[in-house]
Amino acid sequence: MTENLTIIKNFVTDSFGIKIPDELLADLQRNVKFFCEEYNLDEDSFVYKIKNNSFSDEELTNFVNIITIGETHFFRDQKLFVELENKIIPDLLETKSSLHALSIGCSTGEEPYSLSILFDKISKGFLKRNLLIDSIDINKISLEKAKAGIYPEWSFRNTPKWVKDGYFNHINGSYYLNERIKESVNFSCFNLKEIDKNIISPTLYYDIIICRNIFIYFDKQTINNTLVYIYNHLNLGGIFITSPSESGYIDTSILKKYNPLNSSIFVKTNKEITSTHIKSEVVAKENRKALRSDSAIIIKKPSNSQHNTVTNTLSYDDILIKGKDKYTNHQIDEAFNLFLKCNELNPLEVKPYFYMGIIKQELGEFTEAKRFLQKALFLSPKEIGVLTVYHNLLVNLNDNEHLLISKRLNAISFEDKQNYKDDLFNLV
Repeated sequence: MTENLTIIKNFVTDSFGIKIPDELLADLQRNVKFFCEEYNLDEDSFVYKIKNNSFSDEELTNFVNIITIGETHFFRDQKLFVELENKIIPDLLETKSSLHALSIGCSTGEEPYSLSILFDKISKGFLKRNLLIDSIDINKISLEKAKAGIYPEWSFRNTPKWVKDGYFNHINGSYYLNERIKESVNFSCFNLKEIDKNIISPTLYYDIIICRNIFIYFDKQTINNTLVYIYNHLNLGGIFITSPSESGYIDTSILKKYNPLNSSIFVKTNKEITSTHIKSEVVAKENRKALRSDSAIIIKKPSNSQHNTVTNTLSYDDILIKGKDKYTNHQIDEAFNLFLKCNELNPLEVKPYFYMGIIKQELGEFTEAKRFLQKALFLSPKEIGVLTVYHNLLVNLNDNEHLLISKRLNAISFEDKQNYKDDLFNLV
């Protein structure tokens, strides 16, 4: 790593709390180059601005917009919204006339708007029930898009049809959100790095807090400060929603699993909070046992010893089939662990990497999805299924590498495409 890149990496972490793992340094350098081209700078001039703290507010805002990726869609994670619709929100409405929610890392607004739409659907069976959602993100461009409430077709992938039909007007290829839903969500620009100094609101307490796929981007201290805020500003009996891969950070003496079968939803059971700490050291120790040396994905091994014994007696093909069955039945965590086991049995087989990439993409963990798909392509550079899925992911991320992948796809002959017999698409 060059001295300049080290300075830039530390600047990003110190200023915004965003951690840059070594495998993403090339992305960071590419983003810096893009920023420098926009402002007619070179890398040395950029580093000079860091050392002399001479960035303008506009420059800092634009740099943050470049290095933060906002990616989501309406009603992402169907299992979560089924739980919210069937149990969580109705139970809260039995005792409260109004609910207050917080969405941390709201990106372009699909997540908080999804919550508001679902609440509107459910609350029609109750009298005078209201929901107000505070939503924060550091990316001002994403926030402006969220406030506008205008979305392309891509924002509705895997979204129930009733959402578009009931809450959006389709005009000239874009979808305009119902004004009543827009008014229920308040968007603010906020740097989580400052959460211990510049509190979102010291007097507000929430019934639901959502913070999903956020911690993977931040350093330990920022995660800790964010969790302390969440613990202290969640009402007793309130619901905290994270992602399965980040649930290991949670202090279970404060938040208990809402449903033993769901690892991403927690309920606050402890009113008195005197001190807390994130359990990153424990998680890291567990992860080292479960990770291959070339992976940076957080994966816990199954705790059920009987399950492990059965799995160990199965062949690679048997475990692969079992993993696909689990995925088909929406048992995502179990499916991922089975594909991981396949990878351990045969690290040179393309399918486990492909399947794990698909799962990570579905969970919205796009950096991890990209790494898995890259490994699949390394093993099988002309695999049509992998190329296609990887190409679509890159387009989604506005990554110009998709142009290169598109050329590789176009270079495959029509006959080869017609004769393509692999079952990679069976999972998609």
